[in-house]
Amino acid sequence: MFSDESEEFFSNRELFEMFSDESEEFFSNRELFEMFSDEIESLLQDVDELKSDLQSTRKAVKKHHNLREQIGHIDERLSGVEDREKKSTGKFELLDSVKEYGIWIVAILSLLLHFIKVVGS
Repeated sequence: MFSDESEEFFSNRELFEMFSDESEEFFSNRELFEMFSDEIESLLQDVDELKSDLQSTRKAVKKHHNLREQIGHIDERLSGVEDREKKSTGKFELLDSVKEYGIWIVAILSLLLHFIKVVGS
């Protein structure tokens, strides 16, 4: 790997001295936990709040989907009612038209038959 393998970056003694000097900077797990316990507790509380918010959001989404399904069913029922109403309205309009114009048709036919009877005799 190196051109001269006997050459080292640091001697063993230098490495030992470097790590022994820095060993004072290392903390035990207990010390680290004590130093950051407030932050850890705060993060745990944040996670709990996020869990409850997520649960509320899931409930709201589920409720929204149920409402959408109910709206779909109501729309189907409403369109069925509107179709029946149009059919019944059409029947009543036809009946009203026959009542209104039927008298005129009978009158005109009677007049024509009377005219043919008078002219033909």
